[in-house]
Amino acid sequence: MWLEETSRAEFDSAGRFVRLKGLTRDITRRKQAEQRQDLLIAELDHRVKNVLARVAAVVMHTRRRSGTMDEFVKALGGRMQSMAAAHTLLSQSRWFGVGLSDLIRHQLAPYTTDANTTISGPDVMLTSAQTQAVAMVIHELVTNAAKHGALSSLDGRVSVNWDRTRADVAAILTITWRELGGPPIKAPVQSGYGSGLIRDLIPHELGGTVDLIFPSDGACCEIEIPLGEGAKIPREEALRRAIIDYDALNTGVRKFFKKLRVTAQREIEKAVRDTAKRKLSGTTLPTRAVVTVGGIDLKLEIDGDIELA
Repeated sequence: MWLEETSRAEFDSAGRFVRLKGLTRDITRRKQAEQRQDLLIAELDHRVKNVLARVAAVVMHTRRRSGTMDEFVKALGGRMQSMAAAHTLLSQSRWFGVGLSDLIRHQLAPYTTDANTTISGPDVMLTSAQTQAVAMVIHELVTNAAKHGALSSLDGRVSVNWDRTRADVAAILTITWRELGGPPIKAPVQSGYGSGLIRDLIPHELGGTVDLIFPSDGACCEIEIPLGEGAKIPREEALRRAIIDYDALNTGVRKFFKKLRVTAQREIEKAVRDTAKRKLSGTTLPTRAVVTVGGIDLKLEIDGDIELA
């Protein structure tokens, strides 16, 4: 709660204190707007650096695994499109989250049809960090399936199912990717950048687990992501939670702050009266102060000075 005090003490010709004129304004909304602006600037800088770092890493690792320039351009283009699609969904929701179903359908769209894919699961909203990580993992699974797995065959099928276990702080999201009907997989399966990203990105960024295996009848990947207190809170979410939403304050809390403002005004008036008794004519009181009211420290910002004429 932020309050702005504008006050002026008046004295008679004998120097006796007559009255205190003041105005108390609630500037919480203005302060919150300033905090949100600072948050947006800091978050923009943070996201741009993250995107550039991720793009640089993707470019470097894609180049290492590409035999020709055409192969490099094709692989890099697909990964950039995957990242762009995730950002588009996040922008549409103003970075408040993306539905898992929408995310998976967007990632599968360039390679699949209703005839060769099955998607099912409850409504689950992903945070911005979860959206970006899951998007990259699904893209790598889709790309691998299109090049070597079920989506490279007319008879191949891919199923993507997910479920949310529990609804408390220990909630876990489990995503299962399964391929069937594709070319038989011959062991041993070489591990490349794509499979390494699938196995490492979720544990590193979201604190989850990934089990990627390649049985002869088709690839299978099980992803577990913590959704409760065990989840890693993205930076922007942590910052957003640190800002008080004034509109969410209930009536009782607002009444409390109203009484607190009245009490604070009385404390200020008493302080001015006590000062006036000491005949400090021409003295200027501080423009910022912390007033203790009933054991509670209330931070005040004075717009202008309190003058003792």
